Amino acid sequence: FVKKIKSGAVWSSSITPTAIANEANALNLTRYVEEVSSAILESKATWKVADIPTLVALCASMHVRYKEFIPSLLPGLWAVIKSKRSIATSSSSSSSSSSLSLSSTTANNTNTNNSSTTTTANTPAEDAKLRRL
Repeated sequence: FVKKIKSGAVWSSSITPTAIANEANALNLTRYVEEVSSAILESKATWKVADIPTLVALCASMHVRYKEFIPSLLPGLWAVIKSKRSIATSSSSSSSSSSLSLSSTTANNTNTNNSSTTTTANTPAEDAKLRRL
C-alpha cells in the first residue's frame, strides 16, 4: 500500500476516492502511519488536480482511524506550502521591482521631455495596477 502511494499508482484515474478509503480501512496500518504520511508527501510531484478527491479521501480515512496521522502529515505539508509561497513571493517581488523601476524611468523621461509637467511618484494602488499589466 505504501509503495502504491509513493509510486503514484494510487492517484491514477482508475482508483476512486471511495475505493482508496475502503482499501485504507481494510488494512491495519497502525505500524505504518508515518510511512503513509511520508509516502503521500514524497508522491507530491505526481499529484494532479484530478487527484485531489482521492488524496483527501485517503487523508480523511487515515485521520479517522489513526490519531497520529495528521500530526505526522502536517509538518511536511506546511513545508510544501511554505516553499510554494516563497517561490510565489520571490517571483512577485522581482516583477514588482521591475515595474517600479519601469515606472520611475517613465517618470524621469516625462520630466526631461516636458519640463512644465510635474510627475509624482506612483501610489501603492497605481503600482498594483502596473504589476497586473
